[in-house]
Amino acid sequence: MYLAFAHPTRASRAPSGFVRAHDLAKQYKADGCIADFRVDSCHKRGRVITLKNESGWSPYPLFVEYPSQEEQPN
Repeated sequence: MYLAFAHPTRASRAPSGFVRAHDLAKQYKADGCIADFRVDSCHKRGRVITLKNESGWSPYPLFVEYPSQEEQPN
């Protein structure tokens, strides 16, 4: 007798926005498009990925885990 639940298969999960953004930042650095990147964490915004170029750290993050309503596009 075959029971469908006897051998569960896990559906592949799509990478989260953070994982995609982190992979993108790593690729930018490997390609020489940016000098560096960092991941910060705070209670209000969650994880934040910021990029650094030859001019310094960008004030515009690549990724914000919990953007405020003011930061979200209409």
